[in-house]
Amino acid sequence: MTSTPFCAIDFGTSNSAIAVPGPGGRMALVDVEAGQRTMPTAVFYAVEGLAAHQEPLRLYGRAALAAYVQGQEGRLMRSMKSILGSTWPSSAPKSARATPYATWTWWPATCGT
Repeated sequence: MTSTPFCAIDFGTSNSAIAVPGPGGRMALVDVEAGQRTMPTAVFYAVEGLAAHQEPLRLYGRAALAAYVQGQEGRLMRSMKSILGSTWPSSAPKSARATPYATWTWWPATCGT
């Protein structure tokens, strides 16, 4: 019998992790960043030096936090879990406005294979 490959994703408020089936059927964490089994749940949209019509460079995890701390021009997103499952108008403060950022795919559908 062939089993379908799968992975488990812990999308946490502060940190995220991915696990795949390991020896003996136990789940094992995998590195999601070089040598790190967890990564900060953060995305940084870097716009420094870009024209208004250009797509921002997206950085994730520790790279996202480093860009923000270094003062690069852009937008840091944290606590994204708090708006998942809600529609933009219902979760946005009255003073918020839409951003031109496109959606993205973070992990291949075949993770763990």
